[in-house]
Amino acid sequence: MATELADAISAGRADDRLKWGHDGTVRVVLTKVLPYGSGYMQTVAGRRKRFRAALTELLAARGWREIRRAVYSRETPAG
Repeated sequence: MATELADAISAGRADDRLKWGHDGTVRVVLTKVLPYGSGYMQTVAGRRKRFRAALTELLAARGWREIRRAVYSRETPAG
């Protein structure tokens, strides 16, 4: 699932689990990725944490970084 969303973000594709900002940022709607009713609260929280870590790693390899919790921005070259 993280790979699927990383692909969508990298390609700039619309997805109901993503909210695109006017400034080029994208927010992952975790309640649509892993809804509250998909397990015990502690289990869902752990899954979301691991999902975000995996997605952050995948996106970092593609030139994106997490700027806030579940909000990503394309890296800008220094200079």
